[in-house]
Amino acid sequence: MNKSAFTKRVMFVSIIVLVLGCPLFAQVSIEWNEIPHILNTRWTKNMAYEVSVNLGAAGGPQTWTFTSQPMGPDSCTNVVFPVNQAPFHDSFPNANLVYASLEGADSAFLYMELEPNFVSTLGIAGTASSGMCLMYDPVDTNNLPEHYNDTRHYYAAYTVDFGAGSYVLYEKRGFEDIDAYGTVIVPYGSYPCLRYVLFDTLMLTTYYNNVPILFDTTTSILHQFVAENYSGVVCVRSQDDETNPYFTNASILERLTYFATGIEEVTNVFVGDNSVTVSPNPFKNNVAFTYDGETTGPVIFEIYDVQGRLIRDFAVRTAGKAIINWSGKDRDGMCVPEGVYLFRVHAGDHHMIGKIVRMR
Repeated sequence: MNKSAFTKRVMFVSIIVLVLGCPLFAQVSIEWNEIPHILNTRWTKNMAYEVSVNLGAAGGPQTWTFTSQPMGPDSCTNVVFPVNQAPFHDSFPNANLVYASLEGADSAFLYMELEPNFVSTLGIAGTASSGMCLMYDPVDTNNLPEHYNDTRHYYAAYTVDFGAGSYVLYEKRGFEDIDAYGTVIVPYGSYPCLRYVLFDTLMLTTYYNNVPILFDTTTSILHQFVAENYSGVVCVRSQDDETNPYFTNASILERLTYFATGIEEVTNVFVGDNSVTVSPNPFKNNVAFTYDGETTGPVIFEIYDVQGRLIRDFAVRTAGKAIINWSGKDRDGMCVPEGVYLFRVHAGDHHMIGKIVRMR
């Protein structure tokens, strides 16, 4: 792979690492399960260069509209990728989440560790033919949950080694401020969001025979508009060496053009001649579970959160088909938040398990 092309892919994949969001303006809280992590979830974006933008100011609620700028074609497809199928996965033993930016030979894979109290970027790998594996040292970590007005300093580094004492050290450091909240509008839709502002410095040091021979430093400001359960809806990058955080001339504007969860609209789970159909999935207010099969006793439907806690169960006596409608409320009658849930159906000796997603 051409090194400059791969560097471009790295930048675009890095843009989507902060894929966090907010459910309500009055109670902004970023939870780990609001980060896209379901296998095969995919999204595309398109880009424009050298465009005018209106970023407003800090605070909120406010509205940002990115619909008038002429945009190029979709830049690439990003997908939640199987960890053990991504190149160099053995180099990232702690990774449990991989985002792949797929575009032929320029494909890049972003390795992350997602836990209830943090998300860490561990490094980036190229396609197998490129031989590129860039491990962050140290890793870049966001503590979770996060809120409006949270800030952090960050630092990460990786090395591209050419052998014989020749290598380039890339260091990224900066300051991040979740400085605003509101609604971001793109042609694909409108989304309640938080705005992350990153004051970014990238330092490149070139070594020859283990001696530094060249230094280069680039500063920029990134605005990332991120929404619950989606990747970043919009990313705006300033010109190099920009000092005004609310600049009006952007070097790059990237915005969401398509998003699909990895779970299909209708989910079917089979065990022998018995099946459970779930529709719609994802759902907003109501979801139907349909069991079709033979049983001599009651059919039991159970719904769990991702921590394994039982939040609702139903029992239906039937000799064949059983249908349960769930309105998204727990056993106390309280609405459960958006996120991923597990369902389990017991019918005699048959047990069927699957995932459902509640969206906003």
